[in-house]
Amino acid sequence: MKYSVVIAAYNASSTIAATVNACLAQSLLPCEIIVVDDASTDDTVQILQQLNQDIIVVKLTKNSGVSAARNAGWAAASGHYIAFCDSDDIWHFDKLFWIDTIVKQHLQQQVFLNQFSTDSTILKRKLETVNTKILPFGQLLLRNKCQGSCIVVNALLPIRFDEQMRYSEDYDFALQCAYRQPLLFLDAPLTLLSRPQQSIGGLSAHHWQMRKGELRSYWKAGRLNLLFLPLIPFLIAWSLLKHLVQRFV
Repeated sequence: MKYSVVIAAYNASSTIAATVNACLAQSLLPCEIIVVDDASTDDTVQILQQLNQDIIVVKLTKNSGVSAARNAGWAAASGHYIAFCDSDDIWHFDKLFWIDTIVKQHLQQQVFLNQFSTDSTILKRKLETVNTKILPFGQLLLRNKCQGSCIVVNALLPIRFDEQMRYSEDYDFALQCAYRQPLLFLDAPLTLLSRPQQSIGGLSAHHWQMRKGELRSYWKAGRLNLLFLPLIPFLIAWSLLKHLVQRFV
């Protein structure tokens, strides 16, 4: 199997080198690393050009958001599978090894997720085994276990990221996929997030925007099947409750 890494980057000059170097240091090397520069105004591209001449850089002419950047990288990829990574996160050195191991055991599966952590010590741990579990649509509706740097998909998957969404787009993508086939979750911390989700810095720090993105994801999920529509008010209430708890507790 060949794996293409797609990294969406916008003004990532302070983090992009570490992210790319972690991909280059994989025990199972990807067939290519594609960085999509989303019209950065800093020196992200210049840093990439100094890192490794084999890195493919796709430049967008205007800032279009992470969904458009991921889709552009996907379109340019030649691998059998696409592994997405955000420009400020770092993979465990065995991430692609374990992804490949699990993919070969589940060739019918099209979408894979993995656990993440904010504990940097995970990067030094040698994993002897990785457990997996099925993540069905209903379970994903109640709890978002998806993060952009933890998604690997079959390149032939017909679903793409919604380019109208700039927040919670990875959750929306996962829901759209899970409705068609339960996702396979690798229950091991194969991705180090640069910061806790929804902390200061990065898109996830925009709490209300993220919450509105989640609400939109629920509405889109309801449109997949009319039987889901009665659930939407409860999901909206659940989302707003989480927002209030996060905001004031």
